[in-house]
Amino acid sequence: MNSRKALILIALALACLLMVPPNVQATSYSWYGTYNSAWNYLISGSSNWGSSTYPGNGTSYTDQAKIGDLFFNNLPITLNGKTILLGGATTVLTITTYGNYYTNALNLNNLGILGLKGNVSNNASFYGHKSIITINNNGQLRNDGSAGTHYSISGVGSITLAGGSLSSLSGGVWDIQQNVTGYGYLSAPTTLNSTSTITANNSTPIYVSGNLDNQGGTLTATGSGSFSNSATLSGYGTISAPVTNSGTVTASGSGQTLTVTGVVSGSGNVNVGANASDTVTMAVASNLAANNFTLNQSASLNQTAGTITLSGNFNNYAISESQWLPAGGINLSMTGSTFEVAGYDYGAVNTGFSSNFNLASLYLPASADLLLADLVNNGNQGGEHTLEALYITSLTGALGAQLDLNGLWCYVMKDGSPYALPNGYYGNVLVTDSPVPIPGSVLLLGTGLLGLGLVRWRRRKS
Repeated sequence: MNSRKALILIALALACLLMVPPNVQATSYSWYGTYNSAWNYLISGSSNWGSSTYPGNGTSYTDQAKIGDLFFNNLPITLNGKTILLGGATTVLTITTYGNYYTNALNLNNLGILGLKGNVSNNASFYGHKSIITINNNGQLRNDGSAGTHYSISGVGSITLAGGSLSSLSGGVWDIQQNVTGYGYLSAPTTLNSTSTITANNSTPIYVSGNLDNQGGTLTATGSGSFSNSATLSGYGTISAPVTNSGTVTASGSGQTLTVTGVVSGSGNVNVGANASDTVTMAVASNLAANNFTLNQSASLNQTAGTITLSGNFNNYAISESQWLPAGGINLSMTGSTFEVAGYDYGAVNTGFSSNFNLASLYLPASADLLLADLVNNGNQGGEHTLEALYITSLTGALGAQLDLNGLWCYVMKDGSPYALPNGYYGNVLVTDSPVPIPGSVLLLGTGLLGLGLVRWRRRKS
């Protein structure tokens, strides 16, 4: 080979080297400056990583492991049923990328657990790419701090739940400051900030088994995605995803609004207001089903669409009609227990059917046995009949439904005119314990019929 050909081959080799992406040339694992080039490690053996060794080359780094930060630089890491424990309260998981070749930086598979006592963040390189954390096959991204301690997740390119869990060893709280997508488990106490969205995208739900405090974020869904809540889902922001609730949904945050546009179903409870002084609003624009529904003293309910369906009680502690929107009333369906009556008793007049804790509609299924109650003074006692009253624009039900007025006045719109409900059937609904007196004409008719009957009986006897 002559010198000219050799020079050409050397030049070509150098050109090829220059064309290799920088992350392929210099993938590294950094631990306090420790450098291990071209490391791509699949954990398959014993790994108590962070307390004694790191598995890149088996060298012991006990001290650094207890206090240091863990950096993944372009390294696709997979935990198959193994655990990495990062000790030290200040330990931070930082994922740094240099391009898009190894952006799938961390996979937690088959009960693989990454236990942290610090935050999760991402350092975007000059290429601008960010890493991906995938938690699948029951893997866990777990905070190992004490109960109530907060750990943030921010800046990572994406976090994908694929059957795995954001978990907590001792009740530490995950502060989610970015988007999360997929299906799986939120088993740790979790806070969602105002710029973040959790998106359910699979027929398998995202199961909320740790309390989720929404601070202005969004729970949404694509396709057949949904959420299943067995804990407490609280706060404000937006719920646009379907939610099956067997726990509690609580709108909370004074001056804030929880907007519900996704269908809420299940046997759990719904609260508007975390306490008597909470001025939060729940804006309901879809069907919402629950056991008990409670509107607290300073909170507001604004129903713009759908029907609220309850199998338990409707508890109303509100003290101003402005907390009950729209003015024409809400749409309600109830199967049993009690409904707290809160309206001012104007008598059988149109005034009572607007801005008066009134119902636009009440539907009672065949199994319904609903009792009206006035256990709370909502500021409207002292009307025409002393106690508070209920005004219903449209009362309907299935045959077999019962409505026990419990001695309280209830008014409906009958043929376009206000009408006080007496005992007896109103359509299919059997009304009992009404305070409405039997009209005098009916009494006279009854007395007359009784008199005629007695005369005939005497004639037959004679």
